Amino acid sequence: MAADRSVVANVALRLDDTACVPVASSVIGATSDYWGAARHLGDPGPDPTVEVHRHRLIDGLTVTEEITIESRNASAVSTTVTILMDGDGADVSSIKQGLPAGSPISATREPLGWSDERHDTRIVAHPTPAEVVAPREGGLCLRWPVTLGPAGSTTISVTWSFQRRQPTGFDADAGSRHVDWDPELIARSTGDPRLSQLVLNGLTD
Repeated sequence: MAADRSVVANVALRLDDTACVPVASSVIGATSDYWGAARHLGDPGPDPTVEVHRHRLIDGLTVTEEITIESRNASAVSTTVTILMDGDGADVSSIKQGLPAGSPISATREPLGWSDERHDTRIVAHPTPAEVVAPREGGLCLRWPVTLGPAGSTTISVTWSFQRRQPTGFDADAGSRHVDWDPELIARSTGDPRLSQLVLNGLTD
């Protein structure tokens, strides 16, 4: 969300066109982590040998996601990593009302991203994708061929940056970094040690 608009609506990760099986997740303030298992890869058996960790950080008008794929397989594992993404520019009021999602915005390969009437969304991926497709129906598809040796790992990072095309009455940036409250000092001054974690969680959120 930026200025109450859905600048990025969907981000889907696939390994060999197969979604990972969710294992765990954590969201604290501007940071979120998701762990999954690629059960279709690696050694057969009840315990997966190829795991995926998605770490996402929101910093103002920038979102960065790092995708780390780790293998505990006894031999090399090869796969194609695909990230499907789009934005529909929907107003937050429509989303809260549960109205049908809008159509994905047409994307461009140069520059990589898309635009609506309020925002330009630009995307930087590292390493550079081996294939970039901008389907007619909108959005983008990025692909990387990956080979992991025994106990190997690799990380792919994608950064979305959003630039306002014009000022609106909804423009607002997170301000917690400008708040100089010390949770420990507040807890000591009140004599209630529970306040330390409470204030810290509030500032983080």
